[in-house]
Amino acid sequence: NGFFGCLKCKQPGISVRTSKGGIVHAFPFESSDPTGPARTHEQTREHARQAFEKRMTVDGIKGPCWFAALKYHDLIRGSAVDYMHCVLEGVMKLLLKLWFGSGHSNETYCIANRISEVDNRLAEIKPPNNISRCPRSIENHSKYWKASELRSFLLFYGAVVLNGILPDAWYEHFMLLSEAIFLLSMEQITNAQLVHAENLIEHFCVTFAELYGIRYQTANLHYLLHIPQDVRNLGPLW
Repeated sequence: NGFFGCLKCKQPGISVRTSKGGIVHAFPFESSDPTGPARTHEQTREHARQAFEKRMTVDGIKGPCWFAALKYHDLIRGSAVDYMHCVLEGVMKLLLKLWFGSGHSNETYCIANRISEVDNRLAEIKPPNNISRCPRSIENHSKYWKASELRSFLLFYGAVVLNGILPDAWYEHFMLLSEAIFLLSMEQITNAQLVHAENLIEHFCVTFAELYGIRYQTANLHYLLHIPQDVRNLGPLW
């Protein structure tokens, strides 16, 4: 949440004042270079050395780590964005809070007044046995949802239960993320599918601030842009 807080690139981000007078750190979409300037293994090790010697942070690097001593490990290409915390418990949970949170009742995207309709649709879903958890109420249980439940909502349930309830612009925006993460989670993924997922995520991120405000364009939103490259380097999200 600090300046230069991204492991993958050297975008500093900005401080944004909230409506309640607080300050959050946000990462505006950089159209000229959405995922850069990129960090490299060698550069990161050098910044860690400088940080250690000078006792100060260098481009977000606070010091060396034990992984830097591994002979064949690339600190940047070999370290994945944490899909569970970034996408599921990060972006997906944030969207649920924005859509159904009482604190956003004046926003066009807020559908808290229709939460019962969504819950009724969820209750009618009978998932196959490869989905271990049955759908639970958003109104009563969403703050207790496990990552697997957030995953099911993102990939499967959301497209159905939000259709016709979430305003079109926000529904179509959500579907960009849903399709992208579905593709990146498959057992096998072609290069064409990977490029398509990358374009979907970029479209999702470039329009996010317009729909929800820069205040919610958090580090998790920024990390979405780096996930396709992680899939290239390390395989599907699972």
